[in-house]
Amino acid sequence: MPETIGGFRLVERLGAGSMGQVYKAIQVSMARTVALKVIPDRLANNAFFTKRFLAEARAAGRLVHPNVVGCYDVGQADGFWYMALEFVAGGDAAALAKQQGGKLPERRALEIVRDCANGLKAIETAGLIHRDIKPANILIGEGGKAKLGDLGLARGSEEDEGLIAHGGTAGTPAYISPEQAGGADLDIRSDIYSLCATLYKLVTGRPPFSAASVWDVVAQVINDPFPDPRTIDAAISARVCTVIHKGTGKEPNDRYGDPLELKADLELVLADKDPSPAPGDRQPARGGRTPVGATRPGTEPLRTPATLRPAGARHVLARLGHWTL
Repeated sequence: MPETIGGFRLVERLGAGSMGQVYKAIQVSMARTVALKVIPDRLANNAFFTKRFLAEARAAGRLVHPNVVGCYDVGQADGFWYMALEFVAGGDAAALAKQQGGKLPERRALEIVRDCANGLKAIETAGLIHRDIKPANILIGEGGKAKLGDLGLARGSEEDEGLIAHGGTAGTPAYISPEQAGGADLDIRSDIYSLCATLYKLVTGRPPFSAASVWDVVAQVINDPFPDPRTIDAAISARVCTVIHKGTGKEPNDRYGDPLELKADLELVLADKDPSPAPGDRQPARGGRTPVGATRPGTEPLRTPATLRPAGARHVLARLGHWTL
């Protein structure tokens, strides 16, 4: 890798993903520290991937919000495609939880998810869907403020949807909604599901679904009731469980309909108040506990496990593209 790309001086490599490497860099003209995402050589001449890379930059560039990672520039220089993003020094929520033994205190987890709900509203207002909300895609900025990052899967236009349908990463199975797992049309309620699944991970230290293979995880997401966090840790409060259950109904109509509804409940819990009643009284009674193996009303499987055999799950994976656990 050269010392400079365009008007950016590379300082150090921060990480790598399916769409390229990320470097800490200095934008020389502005004397500004940025995170510079660079497409790898094997993809730089691939018209589909460069088009998708530009779509990601345009999606990020539409958003100027304190709870969404900003995009400053995109272009091609010195034989490389690059994107200059806001540099967030505090790492991500997954790393933060790992530093604290695998999970976060309830209050800290609620604060992070509240910030993300605020950013998610901005994403919705921009006409986008994030599609890959998970702890590793939540960055922690100055003062502990959380920001939604990695809009590589964000889409809103028919052109963007065509890019996703053609191939590439299609989300992280443990956190995606049942409708995303099944390849159905999505709206912001799919991202709300993923954000509440992320809250589950932050307070329990475990993803809501796990298995030896990707397609087994997809089958669980589609078929199995969303787990009660207190089967992992009985000390998790009923209020937090209520919020998680209200955001993870199998059907979109059983969830929060708007990110600000989720944010309002999170603020109530942070103020030591009960969240608003769940539709159809789906939430566990305060102080009660859903028995292990019980199915809460409104969370019946879309299909029984027997009807989604491995071949069927593989078919879903083949249609949607590459997945990561």
